[in-house]
Amino acid sequence: GGSPDVLPEPQDLFEAGDISAAAARILALVADPVAAAAGARLARERAFARFTADQTATRWFALYDASRNRGDVH
Repeated sequence: GGSPDVLPEPQDLFEAGDISAAAARILALVADPVAAAAGARLARERAFARFTADQTATRWFALYDASRNRGDVH
């Protein structure tokens, strides 16, 4: 598997536990180190842009507030 939030390319995603798909993707990346490096840079940039501490805290507080408004949290 992989997180579509960080890995935007469909070929980088596969079902959790799909060993054949994981192996195929690893072999493709090993065969093309330039593409592997470019994909790694892109994933790193996306992760740093989307998952800062402030953004994560904001999302968690929004979830908490939403659940409080529904009466789920006491």
